[in-house]
Amino acid sequence: MTNDYDEHRYIFCQCVLIKMNHFSHVYVRHTRYSNMRDRLNDLNAKTPFVKPKAEVKEEKPKTETVNNEKEKELKQIKNLISKSEKEIERLEKEIKLVDDKLSDPDQYQTVVNDKEIVAKYEQMKKQLDAEMQNWSELESKLEKLK
Repeated sequence: MTNDYDEHRYIFCQCVLIKMNHFSHVYVRHTRYSNMRDRLNDLNAKTPFVKPKAEVKEEKPKTETVNNEKEKELKQIKNLISKSEKEIERLEKEIKLVDDKLSDPDQYQTVVNDKEIVAKYEQMKKQLDAEMQNWSELESKLEKLK
């Protein structure tokens, strides 16, 4: 396995040889560069420089990233819709409990006279309306994205 220093030396030697071949018309001391060629061959023989496959990064097409963003947004909206539906279900159950008490003649007067229960009942109805509106908006967003 090559270390960083060997890798660096190998790349440097390759670059120098490429430049030497490119500028071959310029007078260069032959012995210095022939020594470098030998050194490069020695390095290559001992530890051939090949990048591991894990380091090679493949570029993904931009369409995949757009699709991933769209899928991510769809998933996020679906999660919000699910949370909204659970909240609606919870509020409907609580409202139904109060409605059941109001429909019972024995408990009707106690519920109507208790201002806390009436205020909570009205607040739950408002929350239910707001949550239904939120759910409706999320559903329309989901339809637009599909």
